[in-house]
Amino acid sequence: MKYEGIKYKKLNEYLLKLENDKKTLTFADIEQIIETKLPDSAHKYNAYWANVSHQYRQSGAWISAGWKVVKKDLDSKEITFKRKDAVKRE
Repeated sequence: MKYEGIKYKKLNEYLLKLENDKKTLTFADIEQIIETKLPDSAHKYNAYWANVSHQYRQSGAWISAGWKVVKKDLDSKEITFKRKDAVKRE
């Protein structure tokens, strides 16, 4: 599936270029990558970071790049992504 969204396209591209299988990003890191602020819901709700496959939603940015959110820490403002094939190997 190709990611068709606009806001998170740069996050998709960033994850596609990573060589490691796991990456933790702060909300500030993500905002720097996407060049805009995350919405309030990203800071308040774990569901915002759910691995729901849809090519236009924010989750499509990481899912279509072959990644999955494996840890959401809203208090620390950190999201940990892991390659889907790496998740299966463990």
